[in-house]
Amino acid sequence: MGYEFWLSAEASRALLGSERRVRLQMEQVLLQLSSTPFTVADFEELSPAGRTYAVKCFDKIIVTYWVDHATREVRIIRLESV
Repeated sequence: MGYEFWLSAEASRALLGSERRVRLQMEQVLLQLSSTPFTVADFEELSPAGRTYAVKCFDKIIVTYWVDHATREVRIIRLESV
């Protein structure tokens, strides 16, 4: 069974503020990522606090996240449509 996803306030605003078509694409990406949390990231970035974030590009959606295996959550930090 997959993990749950958690959204930061920034990611929530991006999701809720998107037009319907983009929002549906974002939701599909979130479900896909949470069902396959061991997916290899396209690249990584370092947070100001020193945490390593994974960045994955799905067509026109970019997701910045980290996986909390202890709680079985994919923690979405940033969600962008390009």
